[in-house]
Amino acid sequence: MKNTVIFDLDGVITDSEPLRYATYRKLFRDNYGVNLPEKMDKRMIGKSQKGKKMRALLNRYNLKGDIKELIQKRAVLLDEASSKKENIKPINGLFELLKSLQSHKFKLAIASSSGYSYVTNILDCLGLKDVFEAIVTGEMVDKGKPNPDIFLLAAKKLGKKSKDCVVIEDSYNGIAAAKAANMKVIAITTYFSRKELSSADMFVDDLSQIKLSDIKNI
Repeated sequence: MKNTVIFDLDGVITDSEPLRYATYRKLFRDNYGVNLPEKMDKRMIGKSQKGKKMRALLNRYNLKGDIKELIQKRAVLLDEASSKKENIKPINGLFELLKSLQSHKFKLAIASSSGYSYVTNILDCLGLKDVFEAIVTGEMVDKGKPNPDIFLLAAKKLGKKSKDCVVIEDSYNGIAAAKAANMKVIAITTYFSRKELSSADMFVDDLSQIKLSDIKNI
């Protein structure tokens, strides 16, 4: 019986991809005069940071730049945006699910490709920082999603094995990472369709649709 839940952050805890992408748009507009499309390519969602998104965008528009410097500039924008409560919108059913899991003594963790400062900003805005016993972020592992490292580290920090864990994810990169860690996965269709997330073990449209029995017996 499962007794541990590992949450992704973006698209699972909060609908934050629009906020995140807005910082890329501002960065490229201010530094290159380039207007990125209003909507982000969904294939970029859930990938490890490590400069891959930045490099992909530079290549797409035939631009040159210091990746580390651009990442630092964007980090400032992201830190500012994620610190404002009005920007942070929880996924429907979040607080009710967490309360139920806590009352039944589930171990809880966050495993996000995003940076630690950003993740803790989000959790602070939602009043949830003390809810999770472990917070694992992209800079804590050598290989990000779709590699399993981030979920394995989260389980290790909780003192749990893969068989004890259920992951809640919203992207195919995240699902691939959880599956590679030999964990069961509940997919939430915040940004992708069920067809696009077909390798998951269960599908929901938001967190209000998840029952304790689903998690225990998946």
